[in-house]
Amino acid sequence: MAKGFSPGEANVLEADLSSIGKGIGGYFKEKAIGLGNTLSMPGRILKGEPFTQQELMGEATNLAALVAGGGLLTSGAKKGAGEALLGMNVRGKDINLGSKSIVEGPDKKKRLLILSCGGKKCSDIEAVQALARYTGPIYQQIKKSIRDKAMPEDLDIAILSAEHGLISPKLPIKNYDTIMTPDRAKKLLSDPDQVNRIKNTVLGYEEVIVQGSPKYSSVIDKAMESAGKTKTNYPSPNIKKIEGSYLNMRGQLGRFLRGED
Repeated sequence: MAKGFSPGEANVLEADLSSIGKGIGGYFKEKAIGLGNTLSMPGRILKGEPFTQQELMGEATNLAALVAGGGLLTSGAKKGAGEALLGMNVRGKDINLGSKSIVEGPDKKKRLLILSCGGKKCSDIEAVQALARYTGPIYQQIKKSIRDKAMPEDLDIAILSAEHGLISPKLPIKNYDTIMTPDRAKKLLSDPDQVNRIKNTVLGYEEVIVQGSPKYSSVIDKAMESAGKTKTNYPSPNIKKIEGSYLNMRGQLGRFLRGED
């Protein structure tokens, strides 16, 4: 019997504690069922697998709840912890990428594929990874190759966004309707950070493949023109183009991913 309580009070207290214990145990059991998928999420993100904001935040909230001790945080705190755990605390209005390479030098592979952003985008209001944001045929092709584990092992991916410039496919971005026009290209090329980010990213690769219309590829070409005029530690890479109609580009991209080009 609990000290300081009457027999009746002690029985009630023991029953309450038993219910609380069962509730906590049930909570952790429920959360533990999906723990394998939850813990694998960061690794899958690092491998470039695209996820929607809803998928990311669902798993991040589960993980945050476990880390925080079984749901003792408020829902807002859980969401914030989840965002921090998976790097989702970046929003479009906060993006300031600067002039650094989007891929760190030691982590660069042999080749870089630069995709042009697409007009077709998912409608999520919140920021989602750039690779998941774009939903056009080229991006469907890339995401299928990732799912099928058919991406070349020596290949990195970057995206040339009309809104943000050169970005990582993992960068969370909000929806936008900016398109690449001559004026927009001129504005990107007049920004030293944008130009230097392109140069610093491209230099260090042996081969760079640029997919998209001349409106996009010319931004890369013109940014790299200045690279030849400055002293760098890297030779200029061989730059190839995947261009033409969407049908032709899909065919070229498919052959490239299969190692036929």
